[in-house]
Amino acid sequence: MKKVLLVCFCLLVLSACGGENSSPVSSKINIDIAQFSTFAEYNSDVFNALLGKKNIALYFFADDCESCVDLKNKIETNISDFPGSAAFLVADFEKETELRSKYEVIAPSTVIYFHNNGMQMGKVQNPPYEAVKGFLGQ
Repeated sequence: MKKVLLVCFCLLVLSACGGENSSPVSSKINIDIAQFSTFAEYNSDVFNALLGKKNIALYFFADDCESCVDLKNKIETNISDFPGSAAFLVADFEKETELRSKYEVIAPSTVIYFHNNGMQMGKVQNPPYEAVKGFLGQ
């Protein structure tokens, strides 16, 4: 009798969870990415989703670059202070060779700015935190 009750209870719990045919909970949540400032590792899907919706600072980062680490840490620590229209994407300088070539990036700690209209606005080598904050705060 206990086994039957346990099996019934398990089936009840599984059916309440939706079983294997239900959609994931995350698909039921509709979040407007424009409402939140973004700090993320670069990938083309994230970049394309944000392009034209947010001001983007695409940052070419290397672990062995002291100024890279400093800027990345400052932005990551303070990203909540940026407006929802801001996105800071970190691209691995060593791994993203095609991306580096596309934007003619020759050294780590390079930031490429994209306006929320999707247009590339500039490229800066080793910018100070205040310059990045100024652009993303527009």
